[in-house]
Formats: sequence, structure tokens, C-alpha cells
Amino acid sequence: MKLTDVLMKDMVLLDEASFSSKEELFREMAKRFCKAGVTTSEEAFYHALCVREEEGPTVFAEYDLAMPHGICDEVVQPGVGFVRLKEPLLYQSCGEEGLVKYVFMLAIEGGNSEARNEHLQILAQVARLMMHEEFRQVLATTASYESMVAEIENFTTE
Repeated sequence: MKLTDVLMKDMVLLDEASFSSKEELFREMAKRFCKAGVTTSEEAFYHALCVREEEGPTVFAEYDLAMPHGICDEVVQPGVGFVRLKEPLLYQSCGEEGLVKYVFMLAIEGGNSEARNEHLQILAQVARLMMHEEFRQVLATTASYESMVAEIENFTTE
């Protein structure tokens, strides 16, 4: 599975006003995933995101990046959202912290072991992309979902 297969147009938020906290970001994205039909319960997905944050860090401050992900039975289809914040957010995760400007959030089906394996592939793809300064520049300047998908395709086929 490729990142572009699950990156959802309605879940790509560019130049969002800054959130006051990680919890506020999680609440907003959980609401959006539920509204998009990715999950049947906003609260269950929010809880899954919080539980995962206690298991290990999801912040990668050297790339201005966080990759939170929630795994729960209420996720009915895999989905990825992306948020580019106007102002960096201090993001704390399992004892680590850093300022983040980019958030890739993954929704993973809980009872589906294949989906769990696929989410690891997506995390690896994002990590590989973020190692490229040119890709980080794309994230900083992309103006639309369509241009973002095109650039991801360009980087992943090279």
C-alpha cells in the first residue's frame, strides 16, 4: 500500500491556525476522521491516539514532524491525514518533545492484522520521504492536495 492510496483529500489541512495543544489537534482530527467515515467513533479514535502516545514517541523534531496513529476497532477503513500548521506546536510524546509544523496522522483498523502491517509500510514511506530536504520543502510550499499527491508520487518513483 502506498501513502497516496490512503492520504485523504478532506484530511489534508494546509496552513491551519495553530492548535493550543496536541490534545486539541487530536480532537479536531478525530472529529474529521469520523465525519469522513474512516471511523465510527470520534471518541474511540481519540482514545486510541492517546494510548499510542504512551507506548512510544511519535515526534521527530529534527524534521518538524509528528506521526501519531490510532489503532482501534472503530476504524472501518485505513486513512491518513496531513496537517501543515501556520505556527509550530510544542508536541510531547512518551517523554520526548519538539516543535512540529507537519503532522501525518494515521487511522488503522484494529482487528485487521493486514492493516496493521500496511500502516508500518506507510510510516516507513513517510520517514523515507522526510529524510529528503527537497520533500520537506514541498510540504512547506504545496498549495493543494493534488500537488502534494503528485510530489509524493514523484519522490516515491525515483
